[in-house]
Amino acid sequence: MQLMDNYCPYAAGLLCVLVPIFEPLGFKGPVTPSQTDTLLNYKYTPVIVGAILLTAVLGLLVSLSTFLVIGATSSLTYNVVGALINFSLLSAYYLRYRTYSLLSSLSLSHL
Repeated sequence: MQLMDNYCPYAAGLLCVLVPIFEPLGFKGPVTPSQTDTLLNYKYTPVIVGAILLTAVLGLLVSLSTFLVIGATSSLTYNVVGALINFSLLSAYYLRYRTYSLLSSLSLSHL
């Protein structure tokens, strides 16, 4: 938890800097049809807000589980487990579709 306490403020600060640069916020004048998909002019429904909150909670749980696994074992064990997960995903993909390509391995490499 101490690592997460140190990590989260930096991640939040980075998002506060990068979101206004890369996302259209909608601060510029009246809303035109091209500005309806900006961050501030988007129509948020309860389902969408629930999905956003669920995504945030799941992201927090992923980070927490990563820190707990590294704290309980070591970073080397965490990397080995990650490599085994990638191997199992690629093996399952091959067994299911009986094909392998560089594109399929690249699409699974972020997991």
